[in-house]
Amino acid sequence: MYDKKNYMNISKKIENGNLVISLEGKLNSMSSPLLENELSGEFENINEVHLDFTNLRYISSAGLRVLLIGAKKAAVKNISIIIDGASESIMEVFTITGFNKLLRHEKGHRS
Repeated sequence: MYDKKNYMNISKKIENGNLVISLEGKLNSMSSPLLENELSGEFENINEVHLDFTNLRYISSAGLRVLLIGAKKAAVKNISIIIDGASESIMEVFTITGFNKLLRHEKGHRS
């Protein structure tokens, strides 16, 4: 059954030694386990993790929790997590919560 309220699509690829995870839809309590699963893998032979938020419309506290866990895991391996293409509303959430200091942000869309 398709539930548009909790919909999120994730695609993942390796590009020039970087793990690129693209998110589409809403990162909330129902969909955050999908991202948590993608970030739970080993970061072997990875330089950076890029989260493409170009098509992410919403993030909840559950989504922020997954990002925090992923950032801590990546930091142990000296790997940066970079947010690409986040909307103004998501960046506002990051600023209010302090995530703008935890994760690097790049305004442009990755191709």
